Amino acid sequence: MSKTMPSVLVHAENNTYKLGDTVIISVIAKKQDQPAPQVPLKLYVYDPSGKKVFHTSLQTDNKGKAMAVYRLDKKSPTGNYYLEAQSNSKSLALGSFIVLL
Repeated sequence: MSKTMPSVLVHAENNTYKLGDTVIISVIAKKQDQPAPQVPLKLYVYDPSGKKVFHTSLQTDNKGKAMAVYRLDKKSPTGNYYLEAQSNSKSLALGSFIVLL
C-alpha cells in the first residue's frame, strides 16, 4: 500500500463576494492524480488582517471532494480573505477570495 500523501486544492466558488454573502468553499484531494477518498481535512478562513474567522474539520467523499459554507457578516472587513486546507502537517493548500462593499 502506498504511503504517498494526498495533494490538496482549495478554492472559493467565486472570486469576489459582498458583505452578507455565503461563500461556498471546495477542497479536492488527490493521490497520484486519482481522487483521494476519506481524507480528513482542516479548513481555515482568515480575514484581511490575518485573523482566523472560521475553521472546520471535513472529510473527502468517495470522489475526493469536500465542501464547507462560510457566511460573511454584514460587518465583516472588506479586502482579501485567505483559505487554508490541511490534510496533515505536510500537505497544505492555499486559496483566496475578495470581499467588496
